[in-house]
Amino acid sequence: MRRVNWRPFDPAPEVLTTLKKALTTAALLGSLLAVSSVWAHAHLKKQTPAADSTVSAPAELRLEFSEGVEAAFTKVMISKDGIAVPVKSLATECSDKKTLIVTPAKPLTAGAYKVEWHVVSVDTHKSEGANAFNHPEQARSLRICWTCASAHKVIK
Repeated sequence: MRRVNWRPFDPAPEVLTTLKKALTTAALLGSLLAVSSVWAHAHLKKQTPAADSTVSAPAELRLEFSEGVEAAFTKVMISKDGIAVPVKSLATECSDKKTLIVTPAKPLTAGAYKVEWHVVSVDTHKSEGANAFNHPEQARSLRICWTCASAHKVIK
């Protein structure tokens, strides 16, 4: 019987270089696709009343996100000076679902308010955040009542 010398495949160096470049490119593209899922979260773009603003009592709060959110899986908490304010309704506006409308159960009274939100975007990614705004007391001053000659607080 004749003996055959068998050697494993020994590719040329340029084939190995091309293969390494292809694998590196594939790994880079895979990592970019994984990172793009982080960018898919719904980020708050705009809030009405604006963050850290002083406004008169708003009838509703509007939270505009970078992508649509599911109102059914969303929670918005409003608190005044650390005490929870009941929310009457929570709904999205338009078909793109990017604007969330929060309606308090009662008109907001003077105080410092904090708005905390936990949303689930239409592609099921979760996001959360918080902002604050102030609703000041109406300007008050003392006026002399000429009928009884005493000072009374009146609203301007």
